[in-house]
Amino acid sequence: MSKGVFFIIAAAVLWGTTGTAQFFAPEGASPMTVGAFRLLVGGTGLLLLAVFSGSFKGGAPWNRLHVLLGGLAVAAYQVTFFTGVKLTGVAVGTIVAIGSAPVSAGILGYFILHEKIRMRWYVSSALAILGCALLALSGGGDIQISLPGIICAFGAGFSYALYALLTKLLIKDHNGTAAVGLIFFLGAVLLSPILFVSETGWIMSWQGAAVAVHLGLITTTASYILFAKGLRTVSVSATATLSLVEPLTATILGIFLVGEKINFMVGMGITCLFLGIAILIIKSRA
Repeated sequence: MSKGVFFIIAAAVLWGTTGTAQFFAPEGASPMTVGAFRLLVGGTGLLLLAVFSGSFKGGAPWNRLHVLLGGLAVAAYQVTFFTGVKLTGVAVGTIVAIGSAPVSAGILGYFILHEKIRMRWYVSSALAILGCALLALSGGGDIQISLPGIICAFGAGFSYALYALLTKLLIKDHNGTAAVGLIFFLGAVLLSPILFVSETGWIMSWQGAAVAVHLGLITTTASYILFAKGLRTVSVSATATLSLVEPLTATILGIFLVGEKINFMVGMGITCLFLGIAILIIKSRA
């Protein structure tokens, strides 16, 4: 396995702990405020790390449009994802958002970065999306469909893919830590008004603070440093598919920590995800 693939998978594993962390958040912690605090803590951590490590030294002038669009993509992901989940349910909202990201990334990478889309990407993406679908549909008959919710979830998948593309463009001329820190801090600034109009008292408890620190420093600061390192050698399309390790991790944690039951569809979903990811890993090693 190449280092780039390892970094992307490691980042996705850390992202996969997000849902479990939110499960242990205090009562009254809404998804929107949790997401805003995550960006605030994580974005600040990334920016400070970049500043004190000297990551901003040297390099070409910053492309302000790429930085601005990257910040908007990070902030938009939080809003569109949580809105999609609220309108159309956790299962459908999550699968549409996560499952559509590889498709959006492949298209953006093809037209903007001129990355070649090979048959392995089609096969691995199809298997990974099928795996996510099986995991999402394994919960039973409480699924509801909302067209606005579906559109928002697709927006979340596109936002993630756009962020990956813009980060890859920026790290051609700049340090990855500096690029990610700048984008995420800008995203935190753009999303911060939510904290002034929502209930945020839960953050003052030890449990709430622990959740915010974990989501900010572990699932954002640490994970996106790994993600930026991986993007240097892994294509945008492959990156989005490898990132589907996130729902795989979330499912495993749900079974062993939260106590969710595994059934045949869950087992098949995990198997499909493993196969889809393995195809890209084998390609990388070749």
